Amino acid sequence: MNIIKELIAENGVIYLISQVISIIATFFLLISYQQPTHKRIVGTQALAALLFGTQYLMIGQYPGMICNYIGMVRAVSYSFRTKSKIQKYAYFTLWKEGHLETLYELLC
Repeated sequence: MNIIKELIAENGVIYLISQVISIIATFFLLISYQQPTHKRIVGTQALAALLFGTQYLMIGQYPGMICNYIGMVRAVSYSFRTKSKIQKYAYFTLWKEGHLETLYELLC
């Protein structure tokens, strides 16, 4: 108990709560690889990103928070995505004409 009291005195309660949230988020991230369906995998990873973002918010690291929240939104939007014939054709056309590499260079 003295170790916990010393940790609270040095870092504060918010820091310790953020560390517990980080451990829970890591657990969800590891569990996501055991899920049977694609939607559950992505949903569990989105939950982990939400928890990691909250942890970064609690310790005051706002760039990390923003990155994790963007990752969460990306994961959720990706779980609702379906491939249509038009998307497949547009991707193939961009790849065939060499525009996909140009688009990649512009984005990165």
